[in-house]
Order: sequence, then structure tokens, then C-alpha cells
Amino acid sequence: MITLSEIKNYDPCVRSVHAYFERKGTKEADVLYVVLQCLYKVGAVGLKISSLDTFLWSHIDQASVSKGEVKRSSHFKIHKMLHRALDVDSNSSVPFQI
Repeated sequence: MITLSEIKNYDPCVRSVHAYFERKGTKEADVLYVVLQCLYKVGAVGLKISSLDTFLWSHIDQASVSKGEVKRSSHFKIHKMLHRALDVDSNSSVPFQI
């Protein structure tokens, strides 16, 4: 977040971090929701809204998700194209915990 706070542009993630550091009532969770919305929109992550649903992907299902949908998400999955760059072990049985 500190790196994003030093950037001067109108990206939604940057604006959210600026609002957080300027104490404008933005919480850490709000920043996380905005970042997840952006990552979903560019196709980097898929979201699972409920345990009975399949993962939603922006290039297959819907182009964007609301803050409420991100809040209700039970899981998110990193797209396979990023596994090598992020050193994701897809064979691991231990899920990533936030």
C-alpha cells in the first residue's frame, strides 16, 4: 500500500489507498475490495461468490463485479497465466490464508 500511496494518478486502487492514508473514512477492507475488483476486471483472479457457485471470470461470465459481490466472495483463484510469475504451487493442498 505504501508503494501505491506514492503514485500520482487516477487509478481506482491508487485513489483508494490515498483515501485510506488521508484518513477519509476508508478502511483496509475497502482497499482490499477495490484491489480485488480491479484484479477481477483484468482477469487476474476469479471469484467464487458462494460455495455452491462456480468461479466467476471477467472474460467468461461478467465483465465486472460489485463491492457487495466481492464482500460475499468465499474464495478467489489466481488465473493460471500468472502461476509461474507468482510462484503459485497449484498442487499444494494448503490454501492461501489472508
